[in-house]
Amino acid sequence: MMDPDKTTGALMRFGYNAALHIASPGLAACYLAACLKDRKAGVLWRRLGFFASPEDPENRESIWVHGVSVGEVQMASALLPALEKELPVYQWLVSSSTAAGFDLAQRKMGEHRSLLFPIDLPFSISRSLRYNLPRAAILLETELWPNFIRMASSREVKLLLVNGRLSDRHFPTYRRFAPLFRDLLARFDGIAARSDEDAERFLSLGASPERMTVTGNLKFAQTLAQSVEPFDEALWPEGVILWIAGSTHPSDEEVVLAAYRKAAEQVPQLKLVLVPRHPTRFREAERDVVRAGFTCRRRSTLSGGERLEEQVLLVDSIGELTRFYARGDITFVGGTFSPKVGGHNLLEPAASGKPVLFGPHVEKTRDEAALLRKIGGGFSVSGVTEMADIVTRLSQDKGERDDSGRKSQGVVESGRAILDRTIEFIVGRMKTGQDR
Repeated sequence: MMDPDKTTGALMRFGYNAALHIASPGLAACYLAACLKDRKAGVLWRRLGFFASPEDPENRESIWVHGVSVGEVQMASALLPALEKELPVYQWLVSSSTAAGFDLAQRKMGEHRSLLFPIDLPFSISRSLRYNLPRAAILLETELWPNFIRMASSREVKLLLVNGRLSDRHFPTYRRFAPLFRDLLARFDGIAARSDEDAERFLSLGASPERMTVTGNLKFAQTLAQSVEPFDEALWPEGVILWIAGSTHPSDEEVVLAAYRKAAEQVPQLKLVLVPRHPTRFREAERDVVRAGFTCRRRSTLSGGERLEEQVLLVDSIGELTRFYARGDITFVGGTFSPKVGGHNLLEPAASGKPVLFGPHVEKTRDEAALLRKIGGGFSVSGVTEMADIVTRLSQDKGERDDSGRKSQGVVESGRAILDRTIEFIVGRMKTGQDR
């Protein structure tokens, strides 16, 4: 008699694949339209699994590291120097599901070691695995793609989940489809959860206790490996106070611009650097800044040696946020005024030793927010007035500003032990050849 749980899981898997195939023409049309708009027609081709095999003069087996977007690619970059040293017999590949993440991977890894993660259709996954021939796949955070995991497992690809997390927002969905995810989690050779709570959630879905460990949140560690060069001081007027608002969404920008208006009345030398999260919103964000009555300059229009005179600098480039954080005096992290987003990486500005402001919605970065608040390196703000008051106070009090920045940077330094534990986990699992 068949196990009812396995039967339910098989039905869920069938439903998942049926839905994917029904939606695939529409998905393909959307991808193609986006690719043609950005003049990157090859993106769709790559996501369908059509790309050249990675070149390696030594003909080594590969280890495929995958993260969904820019933050996870940066996380992979923090791990790779030590992993390449510990496991030199492998070629390391990095993939991302987004164009921005893929662009960053290409810059960090080179064209032949960076991939766009294939759409989770059986034929796309099959082609990708056949081309790349991975010995192992390391999935970062919650990249639990059913077809990829099942097909990689059937090819005896070792599967590791690193910095595994199940957020408050998405955990109920995973529980609803527990039979499907129980089968997927059973295929992992090891899961390194970022917290005890995440580990318990994975275990409740059917992960093996023998293959579960808690290594800590890698976001505390990923900033350690970053070498950041601030922008030329010649750009900024003498005596300027820079407020960097990074990874912003419309809900953040509405609050930030209103708060900037109030703060700038008290601190005339305060300038705002606005870094929208999504490149597709650069034009919209610029329009909103101008409508709010501020003078605005795009980062792409700046030339060498030119001094910024406008009130707001809009950063319309990818991968430069950490450089602006490094030069800023006060920072705000976006996605924190939207319950649908739940916050972005609070540790990037903390690594540069800056005070970190954030809104009330930090569901994705709850631990980091709590620790930053506790030690005085971060400030949770509920709206325009509170944000404006804190920005004004920090602008006028360099002593408090510097003290808060030192405290926030101390949070990041705790990441060294997390990085070491994570590397030890990966190396150990790769060297033991542990059976499923």
